[in-house]
Amino acid sequence: MKKKFLWGFLLPSLISLCVCCKNQTHEADNSPTLFADFYVRYLHDEKLTKAEVSFREGESDSTAVSKDFDEVLFFGRQMEARDWGPEKGILFSTEFTENYPGEYFFQFGDDNAEKRKFSLKMAPLTGYAFQGPVSKSSGANLTLEGELPGEGEKLILLFSNEENKTGAVEIPDIAGKKSFNIKPQALISLSPGKNLVYLVKKKLEFSTENGINASALIEYYSTSQTVEVLE
Repeated sequence: MKKKFLWGFLLPSLISLCVCCKNQTHEADNSPTLFADFYVRYLHDEKLTKAEVSFREGESDSTAVSKDFDEVLFFGRQMEARDWGPEKGILFSTEFTENYPGEYFFQFGDDNAEKRKFSLKMAPLTGYAFQGPVSKSSGANLTLEGELPGEGEKLILLFSNEENKTGAVEIPDIAGKKSFNIKPQALISLSPGKNLVYLVKKKLEFSTENGINASALIEYYSTSQTVEVLE
């Protein structure tokens, strides 16, 4: 089954959330504020990292315009710039295959200025298992291995059956826990039968420091499993 369905669940709502939460002005002086949206996604099965960042500059989030830099690096790699026009602006991106490091670094600036840095950090998903059946009528029990989830992190189960019909189940209140009881109501939209499942851990943060008004989203897609969804 194809994996293209995975990305459509998470990005639209998160992008909307980033825009709504960053409508702030620069209080320190009259110079324009730099707004930045950082995104990192890691796929465990492929050991693939994809990173994106876009910059805007202005007095407020609503009036800021796309900002370019002479150099934008991610994990020491030059990011490729693509101009999507006046509405979307310039998007910098890169992808590569490597073991998950736990922390990623962006570095950016103009040739004649000191480079600025930004980092994203989140522990990986080392393993997970369903304890017993996954049932639309009785629910499911999920157990994590490795480091416990931290504050601000979320878990989402992504299901896809053999006809590529998809479903997503968000697990609430995960900080400091390794076992979760998933209620039947959360599984009602799933398709019975064999499903390919990914567990996704994500963290979305907002910060204003070092002259950057930033949103930062990091996602870790676990190894896939095949499970039987029961009625």
